[in-house]
Amino acid sequence: MTRRWPPPRSSPSPCSASSPPPRDSISYWTRVVFQTDRIGAAAYASNQSVRGVLARIGMTGPTLDAAWFVLAGAVALAVLYAARRLSGPVGAMTALLLTAIAELLISPISWTHHWVWAAPGLLLLAFGFRARARAAAVAAGVGYLMFAIGPQWLLPHGGNLELAWSGGRWSSATPMSGMPWRSWRSRRYQSRSVSDPMSRRVSPTAT
Repeated sequence: MTRRWPPPRSSPSPCSASSPPPRDSISYWTRVVFQTDRIGAAAYASNQSVRGVLARIGMTGPTLDAAWFVLAGAVALAVLYAARRLSGPVGAMTALLLTAIAELLISPISWTHHWVWAAPGLLLLAFGFRARARAAAVAAGVGYLMFAIGPQWLLPHGGNLELAWSGGRWSSATPMSGMPWRSWRSRRYQSRSVSDPMSRRVSPTAT
C-alpha cells in the first residue's frame, strides 16, 4: 500500500513447497469459499462479518453472494484509500490495524474470538492520537465496553433464532439497535420453531 518493498530474499519462501495446486485454488475460490455452512451457519451470533449481518437480515443464495461481494469490495477500497494516506509510525500501525479489521469484515466467517486485533486497535486509539486524545480515549472506552459486554450474546441465539433479530430488517446490522422489538420477535420465532423440526440446527462450536 505504501510502496515500501522489502529486500529480495536469497532463499525460496518456506511456503512455496507447500503451495496448493492450481486446481485446488480454483476450486476453493470459485466454489468452496461460498459454502460457509461447512464450518457453521453464517447467521450465527458469533459471526461478526459483513456476510453474517447479511445472513441475519434474511439474505440467501445469489442475493447474499452479490451483496457480500459489493460490500466487501467497498470495505477493501475504503481501507486501501485510507491506508495509503497514512504515514509515520502511528500511521503505519493504523494502516496495519485497518487492514486486519477489513479482513475480518470481508471474511465469510469471523467468529468473535477471531477479533483479537481489537486489543491493539483499542490501545492505539486510546494512546496513539495526541491531537484528539480525549475523544480517542472515550471512543476506546466505548469500544472496550462493546467487546467486553458482547451485545450479540444478550439476544436469543442458536437454532436460527438470529433470523428473528431483524425487527426492522436492517436493525440487525447493529446488535444493540431495536433490542425490544427483536426480543419479542425472537420469542415468537422460538415458539414456532418448537413444532418445526427443520428449524432445529446445532450451533457451531468454537473453532
